[in-house]
Amino acid sequence: VGDAQILVPDAAWSCGAPEGIPSPALGSVVMNATLQIGAIHAVGETQYGQRRLLDITGGKFTGERIQGTILTGGLELELLLSNDGLELEQINILRSQDGVPIYVRTCGFAQPGANQTRFIADFEVANNSSYAWLNKGKYAGIRRLNERTGTVELAIYDITQVSLIGTKVQLTDPVGVPNQPWECATTTGS
Repeated sequence: VGDAQILVPDAAWSCGAPEGIPSPALGSVVMNATLQIGAIHAVGETQYGQRRLLDITGGKFTGERIQGTILTGGLELELLLSNDGLELEQINILRSQDGVPIYVRTCGFAQPGANQTRFIADFEVANNSSYAWLNKGKYAGIRRLNERTGTVELAIYDITQVSLIGTKVQLTDPVGVPNQPWECATTTGS
């Protein structure tokens, strides 16, 4: 898929972005992160597709305005669809270099055969924190999984000022697969 294309999710997994996710790189970089993977649990075939759970055992993130570590205990939940599309949820707790806890959850998808996943990121930080600015933006990112090195690379961008003008690519779930009953991200920013 062209990087400038807007990926429009299937209505079954809209990730709070039913109009689509533009190329995150059109925004400004917030952070880059490397997450360490512990165990990968293959749940098997479910009514929605092949499910895997990836344990996050730590990591680091860097950005112009923020740096720190990723705490042990995060999760990635992958759903590989029968058409080779992917739906993704992530939940992680970050700790800034000055000790501020930051909750981040993501919801994303990849078209069949893609080697990266686009996602919407939703941050939650104490309002009196020096990082409260994370509560107010609109964020999207790119996830790349490298099972060989046991890492997940994330690049998160502020897309508040990015328009949805451009070529749209509509993603669809396989015919006959029931919709998941909920999704992790229903909104981002304020």
